[in-house]
Amino acid sequence: MTTTKKKRRKKLKIGVFYSYSPEEELEDPYYLCIRLALERKLEEEGYLRQTVKMEDTAESLSGLDGVICTGTFTGDMIAVIELWKCPVVFVD
Repeated sequence: MTTTKKKRRKKLKIGVFYSYSPEEELEDPYYLCIRLALERKLEEEGYLRQTVKMEDTAESLSGLDGVICTGTFTGDMIAVIELWKCPVVFVD
């Protein structure tokens, strides 16, 4: 008789950073579609989602497993994002 163990999958906590404001998304529906699809997929997969802002620090984001950044980014913005010290994926 064999027993199977259910592997408990850790719920990953994913930060999401949007470079476009909701008003800008209305002018450029491409990014609105990306945001909605991203949020839906994170929910479907059971991931915990946290909104990230440029003012956040590595300490405040230390509980995240990674950050997904959508939109367009300047060199200065990327330099700040690198200070967060966590895995980052850029979606444009």
